Amino acid sequence: MRDILGSHPEVAMFPGELPLWRVLGAEWAGRDASRPEVQQRLVRAVLEDPRMRRAGVALEVEAILASLCAEPTVAIGTVFVHVMREYARQVGRARWGLKDPLTEFCVEQILADLPRAAIVHMIRDPRDVVVSQRMMWGRRARHVASMTDLWRRSAELARLRTARGDAAWVAVRYEDLVADPAAVVSKICAALGLAFRPQMLELSARPSWWAISGDPGVRHRRDIFGAAVARHVRALAPADTCFIQRRAGEEMARWGYAPRPIRLGARDRARLALSVGQEVAWRAIRRLRGAGATG
Repeated sequence: MRDILGSHPEVAMFPGELPLWRVLGAEWAGRDASRPEVQQRLVRAVLEDPRMRRAGVALEVEAILASLCAEPTVAIGTVFVHVMREYARQVGRARWGLKDPLTEFCVEQILADLPRAAIVHMIRDPRDVVVSQRMMWGRRARHVASMTDLWRRSAELARLRTARGDAAWVAVRYEDLVADPAAVVSKICAALGLAFRPQMLELSARPSWWAISGDPGVRHRRDIFGAAVARHVRALAPADTCFIQRRAGEEMARWGYAPRPIRLGARDRARLALSVGQEVAWRAIRRLRGAGATG
């Protein structure tokens, strides 16, 4: 979706992932961004982030600091907004955007900092999400328990936001995008106040260094394709499929993802039991960390 929106002539999508509110916002929480020295350090922290260097983005610190002087009040998020405005100005686009997985959980702070922001929220079959993450990250991928929990909470958030008619929230199923790219992207453009441009489907904004998948057969494709839809049928272990469907089945059904009948052998049942046990330990650790943070 980043590449689609970034191929619009009015939109400057950052060429990569940049977790401003999710990571830097948490790291700088509590700092007084009204102080010039804090603003300067934060701007430098953003511009020196490795993701900036990898994307080949170089912005002027002084230009960003000068633009902040016009703000009546400055918060941490205000600095992020001005960094991205400078990026849009540099590339000659009127609007800007960021892709960052899990940013939906920071939406309240984002909307406080940028009331006119819009969230384009991509929903995908969680079984395919697990397969994709493992192909991309290998052993560094999250455990199936945490991936399933994140998917369920993320999908629920998107469903509740759209159900209440939140104009700032545009939820899109990945499978619908693949099935009819022009129709889905046209609807997204209408929600964002953009004119649909057919060249958006050519993904011209994708950086040459960005790999979309860990699958060597598709990682460098530059089109919208359906090869990754239902990949879990052939690539996900029965025990993992069963775990995901048990833990996220209700939310999956609300998004049109049907459960797949699974027959578990003895080894599969042992693997499923191990995942359940690891989930119990993971949740216990989360509770302890939460208690430590509030105690």
